[in-house]
Amino acid sequence: MGYRSYGQLIFPTSQMDAYHRLAGAAKDNSLDMWDNREIINLKYTEPWHQSQYVKDNDSFTVLDYSGWKWYESYPDIQAIENFMGYLEDQGHSWMFWRKGEDLEDIDIRDGDGYDVTFSLAEGWSQLASIDSMHGWENYELEDSVLYYSLMIENRGAKGNSLGVWSKKTKALKKFMEDDLNLDIEHWENALSGALGPAKNQYLTAKIDTVNYNDRIYNNGELGGDGWVNKLRRYLDKAEIGGSDEQWHLFLTAKPTGTIVIEVTTVHGSAEPWDYDLYPSIDVGWDWSPRKAAPPKSINFRRIVV
Repeated sequence: MGYRSYGQLIFPTSQMDAYHRLAGAAKDNSLDMWDNREIINLKYTEPWHQSQYVKDNDSFTVLDYSGWKWYESYPDIQAIENFMGYLEDQGHSWMFWRKGEDLEDIDIRDGDGYDVTFSLAEGWSQLASIDSMHGWENYELEDSVLYYSLMIENRGAKGNSLGVWSKKTKALKKFMEDDLNLDIEHWENALSGALGPAKNQYLTAKIDTVNYNDRIYNNGELGGDGWVNKLRRYLDKAEIGGSDEQWHLFLTAKPTGTIVIEVTTVHGSAEPWDYDLYPSIDVGWDWSPRKAAPPKSINFRRIVV
């Protein structure tokens, strides 16, 4: 379980007295300790007002928190756990979710009132995410992701002059598009560092390979004449960055049906975390009674008696 957590607790506002009695009695659980408090009103929202449960519990309280150490051995956390147990035992509609620091440290719990024809949990979303070289990227469960990122650094005295750098990068782009028939989605040639005879240049390219059947990088071995090997040989020979240690090729892959993104070093001395390429899971909850209402329901469920 991650050291720090963030998340939300959603429960009927009618049970606020029970919260104060069971959870708020712990000194760290007063409402002021939560980051934010919102109210979702169901009283005049079709078709939920037909439910006797909604008539008796016509609004939900949403409490947000972040940076908490969610360990059940802590008295204040145990008190909140006891309150959630009370909600479940009493047959209330409620939901709790928590995301920790670890990639897989996610906890989701919820309960439904007897004649409530909606599910709070349907507002829950979970995306595979990465702060990549090409900006922040979010992917859904069914997305298939397969692309390479090329980073070349033209550093100071070890690099090429700006004129040589420009010619070599233009030739590289032509080679990748014309000779290798690659689909380059993103190409950025940026200047960084102090002015002087040897400035720093950074070239970043995103190569889409979803439609390719090339052999995937496996255990450090790349054989044959696939485009990856051709590109590697070209870059080793051209020394665009002044050294083959100053260019790096990463593979980013996510199979369909998963929320796991893998970033792998294909070539170069750097590892993904050297560029802060950390895959993560972006989670959240967004539920509205109006969005949930039929016929455009996102979380309507039919009760069969």
